[in-house]
Amino acid sequence: MSENKKNADNGIKCRKGKRKQGGSTDAESRLSKRLGYMLRYGAEKEGLRVSNTGFVDLRELLKLPLFTQHTETEVLNEIKHSKSTRGNKRFEFRREYDGQILVRALYGRKMERNPYHEGSKVVRLLELCFKHICKNIEDYDLEDFPDEFLVSSIIHKLKREKRLSNNTMRSALGNVLESLDLEGVYLTEKSLKIIAARCPNLKHLRLKDCGYLINDQIFSQLIKKLPLIEKIHLHGCSQLTGKSLTALRKHVPRIIGVNVACIRNFTQQDILDFINGCPDLIYLNILECGLEMSDEFCLKLADAWIGWNIRIIYQ
Repeated sequence: MSENKKNADNGIKCRKGKRKQGGSTDAESRLSKRLGYMLRYGAEKEGLRVSNTGFVDLRELLKLPLFTQHTETEVLNEIKHSKSTRGNKRFEFRREYDGQILVRALYGRKMERNPYHEGSKVVRLLELCFKHICKNIEDYDLEDFPDEFLVSSIIHKLKREKRLSNNTMRSALGNVLESLDLEGVYLTEKSLKIIAARCPNLKHLRLKDCGYLINDQIFSQLIKKLPLIEKIHLHGCSQLTGKSLTALRKHVPRIIGVNVACIRNFTQQDILDFINGCPDLIYLNILECGLEMSDEFCLKLADAWIGWNIRIIYQ
């Protein structure tokens, strides 16, 4: 019986992550990134019509400057075959009765609004307000501002403009926030103190590739102040060790999803202790953590989760 099958039979779903094969070209990589940006964030901003379910017309997509060097066949082929590191399909297409081809991203869609009124180059009033606030963000204090959508939009815009610093976070972050994505943002110890002080109601926190200065001590101090966290993404925070997992299960025992991919400082026992200490956990990503996936370790994972529907991504 295969390792995956044994674990599945014991109530645990384990799946190996897959990477794009090394034979992919630079052109294919560029195309994949462009599709990811456009179908998740940029389609409306670029003036494309986006359906309620996230589909856009392939022919209209190909008219955009980003895709002028790609043929319809190349783009459609990438949409059919592109997969994430977890092995999930990233995009899908649908052919309508009249031959029209619609395409969309399968997950992660968060479209930026078209800054112009439809069919014109007249800038929307909301966009002008966002632009003014972001330009002068240090003159504002949004800590008690009640609209999460507006605060999140301002933070997203500052991040895209690479202006999300300690000073701007001190003005923009607020207690209305339940979700905060800081992927790739340069963070310091002071940054995390600002997050802890101004965002006590966070449920989802994404710190992917923010890990140069994040160690166990700093992380533990942060997580003590965020007891409502349900999902946390720490991919690439390479200085964290099992001490951070201990802090998580101690201070956030009801956590349901954790991504610690590409952190190579954990032992098998760290992982088992974490799983056993988090009864609500349903997702754990330990891809490329350098763990030896021995039969004994996999059986212990399965034994710890008999009857639970946990999804574990491992190398």
